[in-house]
Amino acid sequence: MTEGGTNHVQVGRLAGKAALVTGASRGLGRAISERFAVEGASVAIVARTSREAVEVIAQAINVAGGRAVALLGDVGDREDARRLVEETVAAFGGLDILVNNAGIDVSSFRPLHEFDEDIWDAILRTNLTGAFLMTKYAVPALLKSGRASIVNIASVCGVQAWQGDAPYNSSKAGMIMLTQTAALDYARQGIRCNAVCPAVIGTDMTWEFIKAADDPEGMEEFFRNLHPMHVLGMPADVANAALYLASDEARFVTGSVLTVDGGMTAHGA
Repeated sequence: MTEGGTNHVQVGRLAGKAALVTGASRGLGRAISERFAVEGASVAIVARTSREAVEVIAQAINVAGGRAVALLGDVGDREDARRLVEETVAAFGGLDILVNNAGIDVSSFRPLHEFDEDIWDAILRTNLTGAFLMTKYAVPALLKSGRASIVNIASVCGVQAWQGDAPYNSSKAGMIMLTQTAALDYARQGIRCNAVCPAVIGTDMTWEFIKAADDPEGMEEFFRNLHPMHVLGMPADVANAALYLASDEARFVTGSVLTVDGGMTAHGA
């Protein structure tokens, strides 16, 4: 259900399109899924472990007049990635939009040499390998669309390194290069590929992190001060950017990196 209780409708900027959104049980993925549904897309809402969460989201979209399915799978597993695409195509008859949003960060901010290799492997597996696998298996279906779009949710950390966050920085920088390479690979075949790079967004995860800090008010102020606009972004800000890139309004946009960061990257590293 959209804010204010209005119903989803089957007309809009994504009318008639089928989308697959990973990491969609909450936060950015949920906001993107719901925004796409409002704009008329059929949406496969994917999570790795939270079946109940994605089913609740899908049910709300369906009850409000949209069309959605809830799928469970690990984007970093090649068989799961292949199956998620196949199940989406089976549900909707095709695939027009892929949003690679699934991501983790368990870095705990430390110098590079202090990172355990398992943390590096886990972050790169989900954030970068997951995006590669989902794209790899989605491309055949996207090629049939003729007007397809891949939207990768990267991060300002892929543009400007954050101290003490080497695995996450590297995964998001790699995601940006993956985006631009895919844009070139499929530019003449009807698939556009772009990246959205958010700064600090006020998701449930962000607020949980702030509340768990020794000085929650100080941590919130620190995050606000990272942005020249002195506010945190909202999930809707990222969802709106993803909507534009996924829509036909962005027909001449591919290989782009759109920062949604309140001006953070404008002043350089």
